Parts: sequence; structure tokens; C-alpha cells
Amino acid sequence: KPKAFEVTSLILSVAKAPSNIATKHFCTLNGNLIYYVKNLTGEVEKVIDDQIAIISFHDPLGGMKRRALATWYDVFCLDWLKPPLTTVIEVTQRSAANMNLGLKRILNINMKVMFDALPIVPVMPNPSNIFYVVT
Repeated sequence: KPKAFEVTSLILSVAKAPSNIATKHFCTLNGNLIYYVKNLTGEVEKVIDDQIAIISFHDPLGGMKRRALATWYDVFCLDWLKPPLTTVIEVTQRSAANMNLGLKRILNINMKVMFDALPIVPVMPNPSNIFYVVT
């Protein structure tokens, strides 16, 4: 017979979420955080494993180098010579995860990529210097 247990006792807790974080880590406009950055061009900095990669890009307004985390759910294999995909289902089917293609097979270091990104607020200090996630 399976043993019952309290799930909440197994959840790890973060020490304390930061109440503020320096804007130097993020893309800003007039001192305000840009919540969604679209149509970025970057390059593959590192492919950690078949499911996670790091993408480097330059802040489109400030020019500073930034880093974003990409998963195989966020990487899509598109054929630009074919007609564009028209439904969300078609796009989703082209993700590396749904095609069962590991990122090590489809991404190369210094490969140019296009993407959108959202800022993430990590617990500081953040030695990875990753403050964005690819969407």
C-alpha cells in the first residue's frame, strides 16, 4: 500500500525573493524595464545538453551583452523555403522537443538565431549572469 505524505514538506523554498534588482542586468527604456523583447538576433553561446542552451545577444537599446536560457521547447526547426506555418499546432509540432531532436544536433556554437525573450528575476548573486529566457 502506498504511503501518504505531505507534498508541501518536500517543496524547496527560496531564501528570499529580491525586492529590487539593478536595472543594469536588463534591457530598459528611459529607466523602465522592457518586459518583452521581440525579434532579437543573437548567437548560440553554449549548448549545455540536448534540452538546454545559452543564447547571447546585445541589448537593442544599450548595446550591453545579455544572456538568455533556451530549452528545446523554445527552439523551432523551420524551413524558410516552404510556405509559412499558419496555426499554433503547426508551429508547436516544429519544436525540437516535439520532433525529438536534441539541441546538440541542431545548434552550433556561434550559430546566429532569432528569438523573443522575457526577463527573469533570479535570486542574487547570479553567477550564471542569465537574466532572460527565450520565448
